[in-house]
Amino acid sequence: MAESRMRQFKNKGKDDVSLRRRRQEQTIELRKTKRLEALSKRRHVDFVEDGTTNGDDDSFEFEQQKQEQAPAGPVASMPDAHMDLPQEKKECINECLLCLGATVDIPQTMIRIRRLVSTSDTINAVIQSGLLREVVSVAVQSDQRPVLEEFCWILTNITSGTSEQTEEVVQLGCVPVLVGFLQHESPTLQHQSLWALGNIAGNSAVHRDLVAESGIIDYLVARLRCCSPETRKNASERKIVFLAPWVLSNLCRFNNPSPSVELARVLVPILVLILRNPVGLFSQMELRDCCWGLSYLTDGYPDDDGCDPLKELVCMEFNLVRMMIEIVQNTCPKSVSILVPCVRFLGNLCSGTDAQTMVAAEAGVLSVLPPLLGHDVDRLITKEAVWLISNCLSSSHSLVKVVAETGLLATIFNLLMSSTFVVQKECSWAIRNFAMVGSPDMVPFFVQVSGIAVIKCMLGYEDTQVVLNGLEALMATLRGAGDHLERISLIVEEEGILDLLEKLQCSNNSSVADEAFTITDEYFASEENPRLGELMPVAGNGGNAFSFAAPQMPTLTL
Repeated sequence: MAESRMRQFKNKGKDDVSLRRRRQEQTIELRKTKRLEALSKRRHVDFVEDGTTNGDDDSFEFEQQKQEQAPAGPVASMPDAHMDLPQEKKECINECLLCLGATVDIPQTMIRIRRLVSTSDTINAVIQSGLLREVVSVAVQSDQRPVLEEFCWILTNITSGTSEQTEEVVQLGCVPVLVGFLQHESPTLQHQSLWALGNIAGNSAVHRDLVAESGIIDYLVARLRCCSPETRKNASERKIVFLAPWVLSNLCRFNNPSPSVELARVLVPILVLILRNPVGLFSQMELRDCCWGLSYLTDGYPDDDGCDPLKELVCMEFNLVRMMIEIVQNTCPKSVSILVPCVRFLGNLCSGTDAQTMVAAEAGVLSVLPPLLGHDVDRLITKEAVWLISNCLSSSHSLVKVVAETGLLATIFNLLMSSTFVVQKECSWAIRNFAMVGSPDMVPFFVQVSGIAVIKCMLGYEDTQVVLNGLEALMATLRGAGDHLERISLIVEEEGILDLLEKLQCSNNSSVADEAFTITDEYFASEENPRLGELMPVAGNGGNAFSFAAPQMPTLTL
């Protein structure tokens, strides 16, 4: 009976895509933010004359995250890089070209070129002048270790630039050259080659697959399996092992297309090996990179049958859900670098099929979330946790009931009233999903815990999506009210929501205006109040914002 009523009222006109909101919009927003947790490229910092920065240490300068997918066709033309370049750098480029052409003082020339590309403003000029091509030509014919090390350092810095700059390196055939250097006797050369290959793999899905098929994975597995407290005392070995998880995470990146199932079957056991090693063997940054790698693998799109094979792989075949829950449970709520990718992993799974969401729920995912929703927790973690909850709420009646019983709904109400806007917006999705997916017998509970007052608050926000979520939550509540409809409608009127609906019908956003009119027309038009039935939505220009003061949330009782 409940299922029949659900089909008839609660989700009328709503498909699975709208009910189970995917991560794409939030992922793009987060990956454009300058933060350590989701970067794919790293620059090897050049040293300056006074020696204050040493390129041989373990420090990294993190660069802005690049485009998710590089162009598949010809490389886009780069702007004329010589226009604003200082004269001394122009002269340096010309001198280096002459030296390489005459094979004069090659080691020192390579050092000068490496210093040129240690800043992003000269990389295009080095490429356009033909200097990069000359560097590659000279390096592949050289057997001098200093020359080869400088060559790899040059490629590392260029590949930390834009997608187009990285594509230039790939087009010159540098990937197999770098992979060959991994077998060189020089640890420094191995380390620098691995760094450049990691940058290339983090550039696009095409380059990811190119690096993955080059044989680099066997090298990484061998180095990681030999890792021990004794080997980590060796500085050279420590540098290589430090890079390995980051390179592996870049091999897991991108979802258009996602890594193949075959590649994932190779990568997942390596990442799990690192995460399950004794405490202290791997650093927080290395563990963080592994967690991000697993989260990337669960961030793909479903196939034609509505199933994401990579989610199925990590959820069912490798059964990693409990391991990630344990990491969240045993990690301090303030440890952003580890928690964000772990919660993202779990949230991605809960955005999958109902079966995958149920696996996460049965493993206890909801029980570890309350500490992440406190006011002293980083808002980025809270946002991820609320998003996870909203995905659970979009799954089934039973999970909606579980969320209600855990008290998480009340926490979400409080966050909507008091947290930062990015968290509040995520809360609005969770509330909307609760109202739309919950069975009709959950409607009295929703109203009893001040759900109508929360909806009123949502309708007063400036953000269009929050308002639309509030309207859809109100419509779902009224449609599922059944015998409680008269009482709930009275509460809606007493809260002053009809005045807000009247104003929203004049919104410039047609979706908001239409939804507000539909609610008014179906539930509140009457002979005693004919004006509500006569108002028609105003077709607008699709504007995204309007402003009303957000009211305070009163306490309601039925």
